[in-house]
Formats: sequence, structure tokens, C-alpha cells
Amino acid sequence: MRKISLTNGRMAVEILPDCGGAISVLRWIAPDRAACDLLRPARKEDILARRAAGMSCIPLSPFIHTDRTQDDPAEWMVQDASNIRATLTLHTETGGTDGPAASCQLLQRFELSPDGLRLQLTITNIGVRPLPVRAGLRLRPELRGECLLRGAISHMDGPDQNRDLTPATLAAGYRLGTQALHVRLHQLRRDIRLEWPEGKMALSISPLQGFDIIGLDYSPAEREFSLTPLSDVPASAGDGPGGRLLQQGDSLSAALLLSPVSLAA
Repeated sequence: MRKISLTNGRMAVEILPDCGGAISVLRWIAPDRAACDLLRPARKEDILARRAAGMSCIPLSPFIHTDRTQDDPAEWMVQDASNIRATLTLHTETGGTDGPAASCQLLQRFELSPDGLRLQLTITNIGVRPLPVRAGLRLRPELRGECLLRGAISHMDGPDQNRDLTPATLAAGYRLGTQALHVRLHQLRRDIRLEWPEGKMALSISPLQGFDIIGLDYSPAEREFSLTPLSDVPASAGDGPGGRLLQQGDSLSAALLLSPVSLAA
């Protein structure tokens, strides 16, 4: 399986074009040269099985109306790659029973800078049918010791059992404990941070363009935690799928910055 390795001396990234264009490793190289995983590294068995759910970060299927799984382990084409950047593309289709198939081109750009890893996802409608799409990435942060989630948002949606997670508790630092979570955070005012106080470090997730919502899912029993930046979600349960309707030749682009942050005094 092909692997693209990026590094700038401060961060290291491994990308798997043959497994959904996924990231399998995102690692911070601290000033003392210690290596710290910011996202949970993909296991060897998940890589060999091309199991998308086991990847550190993977783009979600762009199609709103589809019976495909959200995690798509398709093989992406490598357009260019260097030591600090890479560009992948994928042509994908859906439907076609009631007319021409809906068709789009996906593009991912990865770029390491002194600020962190910039991820850009662009979806272009290259077919003749109008195409409802949504840009999305699923991140699996590493969990070690005590973890705090911190951020400033306007409001959130979620089941009643998540009512202890509020904009106020998130701003103060919400401790991931025994409570399962399944919420959507809306209108981010700054970055979302996952903090590891014991390691005196944090992962900053900053939407730069197009990602206006972050889905948050946490299972304390499995110690599984995912953050899903999305471009659109339904306004309410009765509104049906959200998304942007792209006409032929139109594009939807979204970008995210993942940065290591030192919490040392």
C-alpha cells in the first residue's frame, strides 16, 4: 500500500492514498524531540484491511442522498507530493437509475507549515445533474490520561443526556469522563482544543473555511473519541439532509488547521 510521509521537523504526517486518502499518523515532535501522537495512529491490521473507521483522519462521502457508507476507502490519485505538501484527487459517482449518474471530483491538499497541518477538501460537480453535497472530515484524537475539551461556540444540538455539556462548560474546559457524548457544535468563534494537562500539550482544531459545525462523539466504554468538522447539517430533525446544491462546474471548499499547542508554564 502506498504511503506519503510529510515532515517539517515539528510535525510528521503519514497519508494513505489507497485507503480513502486517509491520514494514518499525525505526530508532534516536541522541542525536547519527544514524539507525541495528536491523532490516534491507525493500527497495522486496520491499514491492511483498508478499514476506514480505524484511520486517524478520513474524508467523508460527499453525497447527501446515498446508500453508501460514509467512510469510503477508495483509492485516490496522487497529483503531487513533497516533504511538506501533497495533493490527492478522486473521481466518484452515485445514482444513475433515474438518469445520468451524479459525478464529482474530490481534491485533498495537505500542507505542513510552522503553524501546523492545513487540510483542504474541495468537491466539484463534474456531472450534468445538480448535486447535493457536504464537506466533512472525521478526526480520531488520541486519548491519554485526563482529557479536556475547550472552545467557544454559539450553541449546540444533542440528546437530553448531553445537557451537562453547554457553551459555558465547554468554554471553561469540559472533562471527558464517564458521560457518552453525541452533539453538534455550531458557529465556532475560535478553535476547539483537546487538552492533555498531564502531558502539558493540546491539539488545536481551527476551521479556516467552510467548516461551520463540528460533530462530537465520545464513548467512554470504548475510549473512542471523534470530532467531525462539517460544512452543513440539517437545521432540524424534520428538515431532511442539509448540504449545498452544486450545479455543473460548481465547487464547495473547506479547510482546517491542526496545530500542536504547548501548555507548559
